[in-house]
Amino acid sequence: DARKDADSVGIRFVVASQEEAAKLRDLAVADIESANTAALSEIAQKSTDLAVTLAGRVIGREVKASDHQSLIQDMLSKLPSRN
Repeated sequence: DARKDADSVGIRFVVASQEEAAKLRDLAVADIESANTAALSEIAQKSTDLAVTLAGRVIGREVKASDHQSLIQDMLSKLPSRN
C-alpha cells in the first residue's frame, strides 16, 4: 500500500509539474509575441519618420542615385542603436 501511495503521489507531482511548465511556456510565448508586435510597430514608425525626413531633404533639388544612397546611409547612421 505504501508503495502504491508513493507512486500515486509521484505521478500527481509529475502531472502538476508538466501542467505548470505548459502554463509558463504559454505565458512566455505570449510575452514574445507582444514584444515582437511592439518592435515591428516601432520599426514601422521609424521607417515613416525616416522617409519623411529624407523627402524633406530631397525637395528642391534633383538627386542622383549616389546622392540618394548617401542620404539613406546618413539617416540610418543617426538612428539609435539597439545593440
